[in-house]
Amino acid sequence: MEQIIQHFTDDDLYKFTMCCAVIDNFPRAQVKYRFKDRDNLVYPKGFADELNH
Repeated sequence: MEQIIQHFTDDDLYKFTMCCAVIDNFPRAQVKYRFKDRDNLVYPKGFADELNH
């Protein structure tokens, strides 16, 4: 499967800013991020496996 994100600028800015906020304000916190599909797209078979890899 071809990579969806080819360059770091293709990623979601929100994720980066939230990561920086957590690191700056809660440096010892352990966090989990979850994928949120905002467009309700239909993904190809095996996409979830690649996402969870």
